Amino acid sequence: MRLCFLRRFLKRAEHDQIIYYVMEAFDQPGRLHRRADVGSYWGVYKLDRVPKFAFTAAIVRVPEWHMLAAISVAVALLVRLSSISTDVTLRNRGRSFLALVCYATATITVWVFYDFTQQYMTVASVVSGILLLLGMLGVILVLLAEAYEWAEAQWVTSRRRLGPPVRADGLPQPKVSIHVPAYNEPPDMVIETLDALARLDYSNFECW
Repeated sequence: MRLCFLRRFLKRAEHDQIIYYVMEAFDQPGRLHRRADVGSYWGVYKLDRVPKFAFTAAIVRVPEWHMLAAISVAVALLVRLSSISTDVTLRNRGRSFLALVCYATATITVWVFYDFTQQYMTVASVVSGILLLLGMLGVILVLLAEAYEWAEAQWVTSRRRLGPPVRADGLPQPKVSIHVPAYNEPPDMVIETLDALARLDYSNFECW
């Protein structure tokens, strides 16, 4: 809003030959100890006399959005390719879900980093920003792990073995005891659980 008003006013003032003065035209971060952050960065120009926006070009809130979108797609592809070899048992819906999660997290990460770099940097802000970004990366890793587990639970075609398949050449198989905790559960659910256990491709086990 401020940008639109200022550009319209400058055009009108030039047309009508109006003399005007722009108060606080330049940012003054050195006055933070006497005024709020907004007032110290209210200038039309940055501290090094560089304009914050073009006075004649089209108004675009984020002029670098093309580059940011390309970076988001590239980061999402790298994240997705790093785990694509482990989702061979997923249906297409599961793969699409993981691709969507990767792109969303990559977009948020790129936008947060971009917005942080647009601020005036001090030693304290740089240190705190790096720590917050590292924390955000940790949260993203947990989110991606949870998303993959969700996709496996919903759209898996077959379960992967945690170890080598059991030998079926007549050698004795180790005895396995399965304990099903049940107390006042619906009978249908207990029956379905026992039926599922009976379908296991392992013969030497007992169920309690």
